[in-house]
Amino acid sequence: MGSAICCSKSLQPPPLPVRREPCGSKRTFAPRPNYTEEARRARVQGVVILQAVVDAVGNVGYVKVLKGLPEGLTESAVQVVEQWRYEPATLNGEPVPVYINLTVNFSLQ
Repeated sequence: MGSAICCSKSLQPPPLPVRREPCGSKRTFAPRPNYTEEARRARVQGVVILQAVVDAVGNVGYVKVLKGLPEGLTESAVQVVEQWRYEPATLNGEPVPVYINLTVNFSLQ
């Protein structure tokens, strides 16, 4: 016989799909990404588009690259987005994890 599986309160529901930043929430911490020296020399500019999960406490994780850039800029975007923090999205007054699309701009000025 198989062992019983117990449900834990630490298990969270699957993230809800969101087309843009969670409704009613805002970024509370968002450091800027590093522009790699290789990208500066190659004069690479553009946008990295990512999909991620903002969990029920506002942490960003499970980052997936939808559109990247060369010369280490994609990696820089992923690293910085994982440090971002949000006010959690809510459903019926309860914090819930959500999917979110994020854009990180790289521009030489």
